[in-house]
Amino acid sequence: MAMVNSKPLKKPLGRTLKERLFQEQQMKNRYRSSSPRAYCSNRRTGSCLKLLLLLAVFPGLLYFFGNPQTETPIPDKEAVIITKTQEEEGNNSGMLSDNNKKDATPYQAVVPDVQDENVKSKSNTIRVVPLATLHERPVRIFCYGDSLTAGVAPPAQDQFPYAETLQQSLIDKAKSRGKNTLSFEVEHAGFPGWTAKKLQDQLKSPARSEVQTKLLQRDPLNPDSSYYDLLIFFAGTNDLGHENESEQSIVTNILNVHAWAHHVARIPFTIAMPIPGSAFQSRNSAAANRAATINKGLQSVIRKNFPHFSTSSASTLWTPFPISYGAEKEDWALDGLHLSQHGYQQLGEYLASIIHERLIV
Repeated sequence: MAMVNSKPLKKPLGRTLKERLFQEQQMKNRYRSSSPRAYCSNRRTGSCLKLLLLLAVFPGLLYFFGNPQTETPIPDKEAVIITKTQEEEGNNSGMLSDNNKKDATPYQAVVPDVQDENVKSKSNTIRVVPLATLHERPVRIFCYGDSLTAGVAPPAQDQFPYAETLQQSLIDKAKSRGKNTLSFEVEHAGFPGWTAKKLQDQLKSPARSEVQTKLLQRDPLNPDSSYYDLLIFFAGTNDLGHENESEQSIVTNILNVHAWAHHVARIPFTIAMPIPGSAFQSRNSAAANRAATINKGLQSVIRKNFPHFSTSSASTLWTPFPISYGAEKEDWALDGLHLSQHGYQQLGEYLASIIHERLIV
């Protein structure tokens, strides 16, 4: 008789296949309930795409609402437009566009064409101090131009700048009018042979010249104002021989200097004069016609777009040249192009009268 072992069979080591499959299924279920990836794989593709889209857009929304944009004002097309703050004087161009369009270069000014009689300049953002109130310091004037500002008088080797006579005449006239508290300082910089364009380019050059540095000075008593109260700019004679430069371009170059003085250097007042007659013009009708066209253009733009001397805005005064060629031979040098010593004295005295009549009240 066969013997039968009554002890139960031992349980196999480890889990059975069924138990292992059951535990793996439980782990998969837990993973599906907690993982976005499993969530997507669980036939919920639409919800998954929404979640991913939200995660992608959220940083951009956070940046936009956390950094509000400042609205850029649209400038008035009729105004002289300065796109660079006046404290930032590194690129001191401040010039007029030759085609009267806003340039991309900072500090580009826009003014109307010479023929445009309807557009007015609104340069009323500069605080102007009437010269009659400047008792605590001298009235400061700067004369800028070509050889007629330098005082060249061939064949004399010396120069006779009208600025010297201008200063003394201003002092004498102030005393005669009982304004003994008024004093004047007149400086000058004249560059023989220079055209209006070269004189203009010197002011907007990134490498500051001595003249540019001087004109950009600020008043020690009022850092928001210019050191100078008046700029007298006189140019154009040397341009007549450059036929490749149009009359319109020469007018623009001259106006550029006045615009730069007002809106970059913050000089409140400037004086402009026409190109005077000369022996060259008397012999060359083309040059005489060019001078007449330039003078007419300058006078037209200045009178229409730069207000006369006023205490509310920057102003440019147009005044006739006081000495006619050939009228008084003693007023002209032998070359028939420059003034004589006597002529420069006459010019200085004339400008002193204009300044007292229009500025000193």
